[in-house]
Amino acid sequence: MSAFYPIGTRELDVYVSKKHDDLLAGILEPGSYRKILSLVIVVGFSVEIYEDQTTLLRSVEGVRVVEKNQELV
Repeated sequence: MSAFYPIGTRELDVYVSKKHDDLLAGILEPGSYRKILSLVIVVGFSVEIYEDQTTLLRSVEGVRVVEKNQELV
């Protein structure tokens, strides 16, 4: 294992992915969906800002994505 990934990281990835797989399999018909990926840890943050501030945030080096919050109903 690489020095970049601490011991246990792979195990956590597998555990979380299996939990997601089990959840999907429990509620959706087989073959009716395709899981793209499971995210264990996302390097990101949430912030409330004004609409015109999104352009500024998007222009910052290292910022990959700025999205409007999508609330689940």
